[in-house]
Amino acid sequence: MRKAEHTNPVRARLLKYLCFAGLAAVVFSGLAAIYFRFGYGIPCAFRAATGLLCPGCGVTRATFALLRLDFRAAFEYNALYALLLPWLVFLAVIYSKDYILLGKFKRRRYVDIACYVFAGFLLIFSIIRNFI
Repeated sequence: MRKAEHTNPVRARLLKYLCFAGLAAVVFSGLAAIYFRFGYGIPCAFRAATGLLCPGCGVTRATFALLRLDFRAAFEYNALYALLLPWLVFLAVIYSKDYILLGKFKRRRYVDIACYVFAGFLLIFSIIRNFI
């Protein structure tokens, strides 16, 4: 009789995470190639419907400006995104670590509070961006 092989759940989640990250990198690279070659970004349905800028308008251009290390252009395309990007990277890191090591996302009170504060910033940013 053969012993049943036990798989390491952390290793399995890490592999799953890396596959997802690889797929995301391929999609992002395709979007980047289209943007840099033809100048087409992701269209904003909110702007098309209302004529107003949503809080996310300019994020594609800001991201690609950051890839070129053009921080000024990134800030001009979407100032709030450029300012919140370190926080978003931090969230991605801690939640990725949680998923890989624990298999679930651990709730953190400071993250909840910060997300409510940032949601308020998004609302204020949208108003200022469009009406002032």
